[in-house]
Amino acid sequence: EGIDIFAPLGTSVVAATSGQITRIGNTVRGGRCVWIQSDAGPLLYYAHLDRWQPGLAAGDRVSAADVIGYVGNTGNAANGRPHLHFEIREGDTPVNPYAVLQE
Repeated sequence: EGIDIFAPLGTSVVAATSGQITRIGNTVRGGRCVWIQSDAGPLLYYAHLDRWQPGLAAGDRVSAADVIGYVGNTGNAANGRPHLHFEIREGDTPVNPYAVLQE
């Protein structure tokens, strides 16, 4: 339902598009996560972050390429290599992010 993008621990994670932070927090599976409701419609989900961008909070607006956090291995990735788990959802339907990121 998403893709894993492997990168060194602490690599900046940027917003894929403009939108509003709807949630920022910890989950058992995703560890430190950020959810962005994009201006274009889909919900974007970023998981396994090492940490969030300082001062980032639910309700904040972000633009494409704004740093929202840093690659980590939190949640159920705690024993694995650092990476970003990235999902795009239109309603409850997952969209393959790989195809979107190729554009």
